[in-house]
Amino acid sequence: MLVNGERAGLAGRVSMDMIGIDVTDLQRPPALATPWCCGEMGCRWRKFAVWADTIPYELLCGISQRVAVTLR
Repeated sequence: MLVNGERAGLAGRVSMDMIGIDVTDLQRPPALATPWCCGEMGCRWRKFAVWADTIPYELLCGISQRVAVTLR
């Protein structure tokens, strides 16, 4: 996951639709979290879909209304 443009690892296990991330080594306090490494790195939907043994469409459709989406 990207947090403020820096990589942050997962802390613990994924629980339902929530995850914990380790922000210990970040240079600035967390402000913006970007799942699936989008942005200047480019979206990697296919790669994440392979890891999850699914297709990109299923990943995108599985994002619930609880997730705030900001388009730039």
